[in-house]
Order: sequence, then structure tokens, then C-alpha cells
Amino acid sequence: GMGTLVGWNSLLAAVDFFRFSFKHSPNAAVWFTWVFELATLVTLGFLSTHGEQYSFSFRFKAGFCIVTAVLILIPMSITLLSEHV
Repeated sequence: GMGTLVGWNSLLAAVDFFRFSFKHSPNAAVWFTWVFELATLVTLGFLSTHGEQYSFSFRFKAGFCIVTAVLILIPMSITLLSEHV
């Protein structure tokens, strides 16, 4: 729960950054938060059905790494997309 909230709050706090980076798309902040939530829901669905096959330690570390990667890749992708627009 807390790991998801940290990622969600960081995306919500970056709304001004999204608006500045994507001036041509007023809903860019909404789309990036939806992508983050979609990834969270897919992961939750997978873990709900197959989670017992993995140890708690592995699930915790894998979730932490995935959230960290998403939080790093979203600003990087925004920068790359804004350079090509």
C-alpha cells in the first residue's frame, strides 16, 4: 500500500511538470497517472492469482524494483517524447 501511494503521489505532485512538458496535450498528467494505475492493477491481478508461488521477500523486492523503475522511466520518457514533438 505505502509503495503504491508514494508512486501515485509523486505523479500527482508533478502535474506542473507534465503541463510544461506537454503543452500541446492538456491531459498528459491524467494519461501518465492512468498508465501508472493500470500497471499497478495488472501487477495486483497477477499477484492475486499467482502470488503464493513466490516468497514474501521476493514479492516485496520485485515490487519495490518495479515501482522504482516506473518512477524513473516515466520522467525519462516524458523528456524523450517532448524532444521529438
